[in-house]
Amino acid sequence: MQKHSAKLRNVITGLVLSVLLISQAQAEWSLIDENNIFKIFVEKGSLNKQNEYFYIWALYDFNQRQTEGYHSAKVLYQIDCTALKYKLLSANTFGDPMGQGVSGSPKASDRWEQSTRGSIGYEVTEYACDLVSQ
Repeated sequence: MQKHSAKLRNVITGLVLSVLLISQAQAEWSLIDENNIFKIFVEKGSLNKQNEYFYIWALYDFNQRQTEGYHSAKVLYQIDCTALKYKLLSANTFGDPMGQGVSGSPKASDRWEQSTRGSIGYEVTEYACDLVSQ
């Protein structure tokens, strides 16, 4: 029985990611925070709820090209608003500002991170959880 529910969960996750990836083609980015290193944008239209989790795309636009050669990064977050934690389901770097230019290899993490001030996902988690609580 667990095998079937795991397969079903994988299919559902795949469908969610497909829908979210398609929505990226027409993304409208909204600035939610900035500091002396980067600006953080989210695509409000990508906010999606599946079971107890929320999914949203964020864009980090760096003020200067990073030593690794990228200038921006798009990240798909999975957010647990109850526990205030997040996963980076997909993170992809780009050579130009605002997610443009040559794309790097996407990376992913299956590890939950606590959303604490100073963590990379803090502002996005706060924004998404505030938005869904309205």
